[in-house]
Amino acid sequence: MGNAGGVRVERGVGRPRCECCDSLMAMMYQQITTDDPEYQGEKALRQAVLRKPLGLSLSAEDTRDDAERIHLVAIDSGKRVVGCVLMTKEEEVARIRQMAVDEEVRTQGIGSELIQRIECIAMANGCTKTSMHARCQAQRFYEKLGYQVISSVFQELGIPHVIMEKRLDGEAPNERS
Repeated sequence: MGNAGGVRVERGVGRPRCECCDSLMAMMYQQITTDDPEYQGEKALRQAVLRKPLGLSLSAEDTRDDAERIHLVAIDSGKRVVGCVLMTKEEEVARIRQMAVDEEVRTQGIGSELIQRIECIAMANGCTKTSMHARCQAQRFYEKLGYQVISSVFQELGIPHVIMEKRLDGEAPNERS
């Protein structure tokens, strides 16, 4: 059992519980646009999780096409954005980008839920496959969700990455070198 600031987390269950009353804490998942107030929270999370640890800042280049992307966020009971994932559609392929979960709530199933929900959105938009540039440190997480590595390791932002894919129609991804 873990404790994260008044929240009791049962290992393996992935659902946070209030330490005071032991009730399950609500997590809301919401598709947003760049016009929604939650977008500022999403950008702050992307900065904190994906850029700051690298000594970088979320740049105008990083957010330039955000208005055309699909944004899915996880919002905790305190109305704080604690997870996000972005998606673009290129023909029948959903490109997953900028997946982030606040360090305080990792291992609670939020990342898995975000990926499963963005896959549903992808299928609803006619996609038959998802693809991403995954950090090698996150490779096992995505493999547990059915993703397969289809590339050699390459550097992006100074970090080792691989391309991972998942067929949403049940077929195996094509192998690439």
